[in-house]
Amino acid sequence: MKILQIKFKNINSLKGEHLIDFESEPLKSNALFAITGPTGSGKSTLLDVICLALFNRVPRMGKLSKGEIARSGSVLTRHQKQAFAQVTYQCKSGKFISHWDIQYNRNNNLNDYEMQLKNLMTNEEMDLKKSEVPPKNEELIGLTYEQFIKSILLAQGEFSKFLKASDNDRKQILEQITGTEIYRKIGMLAYEKAKLVNSKIDLDLQRISDLQEKLKQEDEVSELKFQLSEANARKKEKSDVLAQLKSQIDFEEKRKKLVSKIESHQKEKSKLFQLQTDFKEKHSTKLEKHQKTQAFAEDLQAWEQQKKQLIDVEKNKASIQLQLKNLKKQELEYLEKVTKLIQHPVEANLVVQSLEDFRKKVVAIDLELNDARKTFDIQQKPVKEKLQDLGVKNNLKNIDETLHRLKEHQQKWQSDLQKASDFLKQHHSIIENLKEVTSAINQKIEFSLEAKQLEQRKIQLDKKKSEVGSALENLKKSFEVNQQELRLQEKELITAKTKLENLQLKWNNQQLIQHFEDHRKKLQKGEECPLCGSVEHPFIQEPVVFESDLEIKINQQKKALQQLEKEVQKLQNSVASQNKDIDNKEKQIKDLEAELASIRHQWKLDFNQLQQEKKQHTWEEFVEVLKEIQLQFKEKEEVEKKLAQLSNLFSELNDLKSLLQKGQELRKKLDAIYQGKDVEKEVSELKSVWEKNQQQQFTKKEDLAKLDEQLKDLKSAFDKLESNLLNSAQSAGFSSIEESVSARMKERDFQELLNQKNKLDSQLKVAHQNLKNAQDQLEEMKQDFGEQDLTDLLAKKEENTLALEALDKQIIEFSNQLLTQNQLLKEIESLQKRVEEEKQKSEKWLLLNEIIGDARGAKFNNFAQDLTLMHLLGMANHRLTKLNDRYQMDRPQKGEGEDLVAIDLHMGSERRSVKTLSGGETFMLSLALALALSDLASQNVKIDSLFIDEGFGTLDPETLDQTLDTLERLQAESNKTIGIISHVDALKERIQTQIQLTKNGQGYSSLKVVN
Repeated sequence: MKILQIKFKNINSLKGEHLIDFESEPLKSNALFAITGPTGSGKSTLLDVICLALFNRVPRMGKLSKGEIARSGSVLTRHQKQAFAQVTYQCKSGKFISHWDIQYNRNNNLNDYEMQLKNLMTNEEMDLKKSEVPPKNEELIGLTYEQFIKSILLAQGEFSKFLKASDNDRKQILEQITGTEIYRKIGMLAYEKAKLVNSKIDLDLQRISDLQEKLKQEDEVSELKFQLSEANARKKEKSDVLAQLKSQIDFEEKRKKLVSKIESHQKEKSKLFQLQTDFKEKHSTKLEKHQKTQAFAEDLQAWEQQKKQLIDVEKNKASIQLQLKNLKKQELEYLEKVTKLIQHPVEANLVVQSLEDFRKKVVAIDLELNDARKTFDIQQKPVKEKLQDLGVKNNLKNIDETLHRLKEHQQKWQSDLQKASDFLKQHHSIIENLKEVTSAINQKIEFSLEAKQLEQRKIQLDKKKSEVGSALENLKKSFEVNQQELRLQEKELITAKTKLENLQLKWNNQQLIQHFEDHRKKLQKGEECPLCGSVEHPFIQEPVVFESDLEIKINQQKKALQQLEKEVQKLQNSVASQNKDIDNKEKQIKDLEAELASIRHQWKLDFNQLQQEKKQHTWEEFVEVLKEIQLQFKEKEEVEKKLAQLSNLFSELNDLKSLLQKGQELRKKLDAIYQGKDVEKEVSELKSVWEKNQQQQFTKKEDLAKLDEQLKDLKSAFDKLESNLLNSAQSAGFSSIEESVSARMKERDFQELLNQKNKLDSQLKVAHQNLKNAQDQLEEMKQDFGEQDLTDLLAKKEENTLALEALDKQIIEFSNQLLTQNQLLKEIESLQKRVEEEKQKSEKWLLLNEIIGDARGAKFNNFAQDLTLMHLLGMANHRLTKLNDRYQMDRPQKGEGEDLVAIDLHMGSERRSVKTLSGGETFMLSLALALALSDLASQNVKIDSLFIDEGFGTLDPETLDQTLDTLERLQAESNKTIGIISHVDALKERIQTQIQLTKNGQGYSSLKVVN
């Protein structure tokens, strides 16, 4: 993997946009270069940019979010709204650009960060979510983030600590920097797995012992089988007797039902006969009369229709006469309204013309008034805008009042101008050398506010450091308490599981007994049980006692077990979380100390001069003085601008006053002839209703003439029909037409009565036949069977039923005992088999626990870290040989303590603790370890870019030269791009190609590449 280009904007102290192109000169020809600059100038920021663009993480802070950036003020350069980091890299999959950016929105809220990944081979952006970009970079590069910062970004401080740490601390540091904590987890998992296996086996063995105590002896089982056979035999005898009794009882019950049925049929027949008689008395006459009118029914219907039509026509004639009268009345009302509108009398035939003349006159005056109003509106708009710009309250319908207010404001502005001029003269010394007052004062205010925030930030950090230290102590105490509580809860969990299994077995047995309850009720004394063959049934009379709340107890135990499991899981999570929190707190304290040192340095650079300028004022007071100067200067400019605008405004207001007077005169002229709102609408409505009234009168008169003609024709036809119909009615026996009409029924009513008559006849015939059939059936039954006493039969049936129930109870009891015995034997056999299978299946876990398992995972982790250390020291000694042929590193032997050993080959292979080495010697060994870890972390990935951060300040000139020779040789042999981050002057002189960072006086830095 090789980094080709770094591009970024507004990251930490590096304000603005910057580009470092390793494919362009001078970096292309000089692959060994230095990154130089004073402390705090942003050297390590270049490494932050790489990690940020690839993984959204930086080595000193970890994974980033917008909340963390906003809260800590990190990454984004202060007072800037947008930042980005971009890296172009090459790997075996091709060339790619990874981009990260963040910015503030227009509401001054920080948006969430965005990430994109582009394939330069296809020149297409990959379709990835921002959270998917870091994992994709890891996949393409072939290194995780942790491997990346250990193989490409080498921080010397980590390896110096590792070199001089104690044995336990060294193993923890090695575990951390190599990411091999998996071995500790494997040891802990082996221990936990073996513990769980042993717990399950012990639980099954205890269960087997409990079940064996419940088993019956062989003689007890034989006795149970004999009793079951006796009970079954007695049950068979009783069942035969009971079946015969049931047949006799069924016959007697059928006979009684038939007698009752005959009585019911006799009642039904009498009821129907009475209904038939009542129907004839009530409806027979009505039916006969209706049938007489059937011959001239159509003529009767026509007579009724013509009679109704005559009445309707006469009613229509009266209605039209009334409407014509009302229309005449409306005509007079409309004529009165027209006279009132045009203000003089008018004849009916001249109404429309008089209304039109009046409308034209009013419209002409109104148009002239509108022209005057439009002119006023056009001229008043710019005047109104000027007055609003000046902040003068205006009412242009009262020009005199507005002129008076404008003069008052003129006097006030002249007074304000004088006050502002006097104030600025008092502070002449502050602004006399300022070229652009507003921007210069803004800059002083901005730096004053920054100084105040920096003071507050230091106080907050001191307080936070104290709080984090206190929280760390509390976390460690809570961690120990939770570990003890977890062990207790795990023991309770095993006990709860055993209790639940016992309750479940008891419930299964009870369900089995309940299943045979119906059979128990059928058992007969002396009869064999159909299930077990026993003829003795001891529980035939005694009810089986069930434990009614057993299922409730099982549910309660399940809930208790679930709760325990949740508590155990919660404690396990809590212990793991607290362990992680302890590490985070310790790291947080180190970060706070580093930030405090950075604040002190920044204050010295940026704010000492400003503090002298504010003198005895507080920062808040000093800012207020600056703001007041800025405010008075701005107010002076604004007042001068307002006074300059008054010259033409008075003249424009007088012109508006003349237009307003003209409009008032036209308004009076219009009001004299018309006070309405809309003359067009009012005249149009009057014309419309007048013309409509005249048309309606004409139409009604025509309708009235037509009705007179129609009435004459109808009367002639009706008289002829009435004469013929009277003859027909009298022939049928009716005295008049009206009498024959009243005899008529509705056809639906006639058919309904006819249907009722036929239905009653049919029902009476069926009732008679049903009665005869029932009487014949009763006679047949008396001939086939003799009568018996039903009460005596029922008593015998009850006696035999009780005897069968007692036998059933005995059979179920014996069967349940035998079934329980079989279940116990099967369960014991199943448990024994499960124990053997568990032992065979888990043999590897038990063996693994003996070899590597323990509660904290230390046994296997120590073994793994020893192997890793041997491998790492071998690779480091290979690197060290090229750096300096004097030393080699080795693990301590017996009697040499816990420290790593340095072997001095120039002193007869003398072995001594690495703690006795000088600073330069320590750096040499640390650098060898760092390069070795880079080789170890990237075994499967070719690394073509390497950055080494600090550590060169401890070297003497000779060792520094030797180290640089080695790095140059390493670069030449491997063709790597190697960047060395340092502020050592000798290194700057030796390495000509440099990325130089310099600080300015405002807390920002600049960057340039030199050769």
